Amino acid sequence: MRSITSAGSRVGGRSATRRPSRSTTATPSREEDTAFYGKEKKLPDGREVPAGGCYGDALRQVAVGVQKDDEALVQRLKNTAYEQGAGDERVTAATERWSTCMAAAGLSYKTPEDAWQDPRWAAHRNGGPLTPEEKSTASADMACKLQVDYLRVRSEAEIKAQHSVIEAHSAELKALKDDLQVRLSNAAKLLTN
Repeated sequence: MRSITSAGSRVGGRSATRRPSRSTTATPSREEDTAFYGKEKKLPDGREVPAGGCYGDALRQVAVGVQKDDEALVQRLKNTAYEQGAGDERVTAATERWSTCMAAAGLSYKTPEDAWQDPRWAAHRNGGPLTPEEKSTASADMACKLQVDYLRVRSEAEIKAQHSVIEAHSAELKALKDDLQVRLSNAAKLLTN
């Protein structure tokens, strides 16, 4: 298996452990694609492809010595802080003031998230053009946020929640930092081989 990912081994002139740039115009050959992603167990010339391809092999090599593979920790903590901030009584009050302001503008939304997730705006989120109605709703949304000081209140509440979450999970975050240092060291060794 090491023959594909060993030092100096290249498939199609590209290092087998580097993800190809999507900005290049060249399309990978079938052999390159098979080797990189492990789509088949063997290359046409009979060489074995590691599970997950060269990319999977490189990921495993980078993870050697990692204590806990929890790269999703930061996102989970971010989500927790977001929810805690949203539940802050000051945010609840600001949200109610925002909703009242939106109603005065002829728009019925309970929260800013409801306005953002309005199904009428799905076409734009999928790459379509902004409609005049969406533009006027967005303008009212921002005007109301500014009028009721929603953005400052929401930011302060979330920052407070972030500090609380960081303090409560400091040991996990330190372990993640240590594991990231191990990954960086492993990656540097792979790149120098």
